[in-house]
Amino acid sequence: MFTGLTSEVGAIQKIRPQSGIVNLTLYAPKLSATGVKFGDSIAMNGICLTVVELHAKGFTVQVMQETVKHTTLGNWQVGDAINLERALTFADRLDGHLVNGHVDGTAIIHDIRKEGAAQQVVLSATNDVHRYIAKKGSVAIDGVSLTVSEIAEANRFTVALIPHTLVETNLQFLKPGKRVNVEVDIIARYLERLTQSTTRSGLTLEKLREYGF
Repeated sequence: MFTGLTSEVGAIQKIRPQSGIVNLTLYAPKLSATGVKFGDSIAMNGICLTVVELHAKGFTVQVMQETVKHTTLGNWQVGDAINLERALTFADRLDGHLVNGHVDGTAIIHDIRKEGAAQQVVLSATNDVHRYIAKKGSVAIDGVSLTVSEIAEANRFTVALIPHTLVETNLQFLKPGKRVNVEVDIIARYLERLTQSTTRSGLTLEKLREYGF
């Protein structure tokens, strides 16, 4: 489990395919200094991956082809800047929102509007992602916890990037046409599952609204 708050922006040093998997070696001196261990979970642009090798100033993770197929990972290249976050411990503060590291789909950057030092980023998502996006709700874009500021037609939604987020993450490099990983709020997934069980539980959308959802 993660919070969507980037610990470090690392860089891809090596991409090595091997027997149906992909080995990714990351340069991440700041994260390595925190005591990353073999077997640790690390979110990379929002994708939860497992450390399989340790290096002096980085580590290597392994990726299944299924993950490559459903995320932006297949487009990554050596030298790319990647948002990295270590998994939560029970002693950590939850300053972002609960993020699983399980990407729901991708979205395309449609437009970027500068507002002083901040930016409004308009994204175009697929139907299976956009249906879960709610105004003022939370969403993880390339692993970064953000608040949805607008919902629009044509499967579009907008998030605001404050100067701190631009400085501390790789979202500063976003451009129109770029594809990003999206993870929706876990609450939205469970609400959908609950409403699909109305025959057994008697739970309806009307009841959820009555209870404040």
